Amino acid sequence: MMNEINSWLQDRFGISVNESSLCRHSAEEWNSFSQKYRFNAEGAYFVRDRSAHVNSDSDFSLIDIFHEYFGHGLYAEHSVFGKELCSLEKKLMKEEQEAGIKPEGLSAFRDNNETCKQIADLQKRMIAPYEGFAMWTEWYLGMITGNETSYVRKASLRSESADRLADDFISFSKQNTDYALLYANGFPKHYNKGILNEIATNVFRNDLSSIDFALVYGSRKPYSDIDLFIVSDKIPCFFTGWLDVYSVSRHRFDDLLSKLDISITDALFSGEQVYGDKASFENAKAKAACAPLSKEAIDFHLNHVCKAKALSEKCDDAREKRSAARYAVSYCLNAMEMKQGRKPLTLKALMEKYPEEFKEFEKPKTYI
Repeated sequence: MMNEINSWLQDRFGISVNESSLCRHSAEEWNSFSQKYRFNAEGAYFVRDRSAHVNSDSDFSLIDIFHEYFGHGLYAEHSVFGKELCSLEKKLMKEEQEAGIKPEGLSAFRDNNETCKQIADLQKRMIAPYEGFAMWTEWYLGMITGNETSYVRKASLRSESADRLADDFISFSKQNTDYALLYANGFPKHYNKGILNEIATNVFRNDLSSIDFALVYGSRKPYSDIDLFIVSDKIPCFFTGWLDVYSVSRHRFDDLLSKLDISITDALFSGEQVYGDKASFENAKAKAACAPLSKEAIDFHLNHVCKAKALSEKCDDAREKRSAARYAVSYCLNAMEMKQGRKPLTLKALMEKYPEEFKEFEKPKTYI
């Protein structure tokens, strides 16, 4: 069954448990194992060596496997927090080996070790998503494998706080799709038009009729947020950490389109439609292609350079500050191009022509 579940997860989400091991212990072995590591549970997952352990004689051994091996295993291997924790654990292990620390000296060494402090801080921040996702995985895999009854029986034994946490994750999944649940918890976003259509249908379910069209644009990298551009009179702009929605009203859209606003034309000409009326989308692109390079459009961009710079200077949020500064450069270069009778239309076109101007906005490479 483990291979079948992994294949199913790979097909649906583009991820599977690849580097974690599963150790099944008899009741007698589990008693010794749990005493050795001083915990009172029927399962455990060790991030350092990515090993999942379960009591195979437990009444809920399969649900425990869903929790430890798939829940914690997927989180450790693929989520942003999990990958960071694994990286720190490897660093700490190397430091312990280089220092020649013996078992009896580990506690004292770790008390004064900076990497160990970083691990402890990260564990405090990730405990809720780490356990919440594992309990959601119990429920989710229980549902798709026909083991709902076992899940419900085990869930009835949880503490009230654990039950609330699990309910939060399950409710989010039901309301926003299982894809959104993974994306919101730092997993890579392997999506297509169909998946984004499903997410949009759920996230905007109360205002779907107000959407002329919705586009996905931006970098579209697995560990980047999902950038959606929407034309709607009801849906506001918002950012959740995994979903960044840039929404404009129909009237505002028409006005900005007439001025060839780079934030609008970039979405139109670099994006892919994931929801709404195709004719409206194609008509908007045609209007942009035919729009004149007016003095009004050029002045509009130059005015926005000043606004974006001012916003960047007073903004405390690093992400918003960086975005405003980047748009100040984009508006300035777009105005310059239009003055010379050209329509870049996309940020990519500007970045390819003026790479040095955008160099400061490049994100440093990380382990993901």
